[in-house]
Amino acid sequence: MKNNWLPLALWAVFISLCSGTGNSILHKVEHQGPHLYALQSDEPLIVWRGDTRSPDNVRNIHRGFSPPNEIEHLTKQQAEDACSLYQHPYGGTRSFTKYVSSSTDPKVARLFASDFDDPANRGYIYEIQADEKFIDVKASLGKYGRYPEQVEQAASKPIGWDQVEGWYDLAEFLPHEMAILEDAASGPLKDMSQFVHRFHENPDWDLHKYYGRKGAGARPELAGFRKDSPAWDEEPWSQYKAKPVSKAWKDYTERVCASPVVTTSQGVGICPDDVLPQVEQEFTLADPLGARDLTGQLQSADPAQYKLDVSFTKASEAGEMIEADEAAQAAEAAEMAEAVADAAAIDAIELAELLEGETLVDIILAFLLL
Repeated sequence: MKNNWLPLALWAVFISLCSGTGNSILHKVEHQGPHLYALQSDEPLIVWRGDTRSPDNVRNIHRGFSPPNEIEHLTKQQAEDACSLYQHPYGGTRSFTKYVSSSTDPKVARLFASDFDDPANRGYIYEIQADEKFIDVKASLGKYGRYPEQVEQAASKPIGWDQVEGWYDLAEFLPHEMAILEDAASGPLKDMSQFVHRFHENPDWDLHKYYGRKGAGARPELAGFRKDSPAWDEEPWSQYKAKPVSKAWKDYTERVCASPVVTTSQGVGICPDDVLPQVEQEFTLADPLGARDLTGQLQSADPAQYKLDVSFTKASEAGEMIEADEAAQAAEAAEMAEAVADAAAIDAIELAELLEGETLVDIILAFLLL
């Protein structure tokens, strides 16, 4: 009986380890074996992002991942589209979108971790701790979303470097390991637990700030459909029809960034304002997911777009062509209608002048006959 205190003491020590800095111990254990996070498409704990930039580049030059910085001189419509989850995957807002792309499927992230000019030049898959900045695009748009198979999580604010748990250098992967990531037929990959031996932990990851947080799930108020979309007549989107998506984005991000967090010694919250976009390079293909904010006129030279399913590109390009054709037809119809109206006006004037001329002739004839 005199030794009954020993189990209680050991239990107290265990509890103390599980609190405060103890969370760090538990989390490190998770990376020694299969990743224990239960990933859900609606409110994930972990997301992945493919990028050709090295960790040194992302950390030292950009301090994380950010949407593009081309936000000046936008038209009113562009300012709305920049906040639209519907427009974001389409690529038309690639130079001014408010979102940073990631995915709950590492296979999708892998597509954007290869050099566009040299596919053999492999980049990195970054493992990121999700928080309320991350929005489930598929769940937010429902049946009206595009590219749902990419299970995108769009960050509504920059992703600080301290939010990156670590990375996988694909140059270190053996052929049979790459084959797993490249196997589209086997469906989505739930996690990277089978590659834990390739994981590089980020020493700057802020455990206390992000541990236990998760994505926000669906945010239908940020859908930002086109004005004529039938989605506005359906729930849950109908209640947001009259509210500009730019206002919805502002309200949401202000609420998220004001959420209480355990900050670092620098006192930085979950919405850092010092993350810099990368100088963009020209990119012309349609770009589902990462290419729209990793390549083209966005923050990265990440280039794997050409390896995407050709149907994605064709669908996006076809949509743009259809819209352009419809706009051209509408313009032509307006011009024709204006021309017809002008012709009718001219005819009316000529007729009036003719009638006036005939009246004058009648007066002259009548005078001569007197």
